[in-house]
Amino acid sequence: MIRPPHGVVCALSASSARSRHVARRYISEAHRRKPRTESPHTGSPQIDGSHSESSHPESAEPARELIALAEEYDERFPPTAICHNDLVAENILDTGELRLIDFEYAVRAAPVLDLASLAAMTRMTARQRRLLVEAYYPDGSASFSADEFARVVRLSKLIAFFWARSQDETVQARVSGHADLVKLLTEWP
Repeated sequence: MIRPPHGVVCALSASSARSRHVARRYISEAHRRKPRTESPHTGSPQIDGSHSESSHPESAEPARELIALAEEYDERFPPTAICHNDLVAENILDTGELRLIDFEYAVRAAPVLDLASLAAMTRMTARQRRLLVEAYYPDGSASFSADEFARVVRLSKLIAFFWARSQDETVQARVSGHADLVKLLTEWP
């Protein structure tokens, strides 16, 4: 049984997810931490991906896509609830009733963020995503289309990719030890 956790009233002081700010920070950190293949005199990487083409050609297009999707998300989905924002399998306990743990990344956001994150991190098919949305909104009240949901799923994948690349070597080593996660984070559907 899925019990929506998003009925919680937002406290005014709760952090609000501004995807474009998160995206820019992760891109900047990923470029800062990733070893350069060219001379450091080529300039520091820009958060909009403009220098990425010379210093990080493998992530230039994903960085631009991430920024565009983040801006679209921010415009389309205002924060209306408290979202977990890290729905990986390790943070979902099944004790006969699903329970969420580890709220380190919890933010004020639209519930679609958690649904998309779950779909992204579990590599759901389009059919599985539709069933997830129908289970969460059994009365059909979802305020987004399947295409909009797919774009937020893609945003979640890109955020996860750049988050992983922005981490220090210890975290990157742990992530690289999980073949499924590496495959998820490096697939560009």
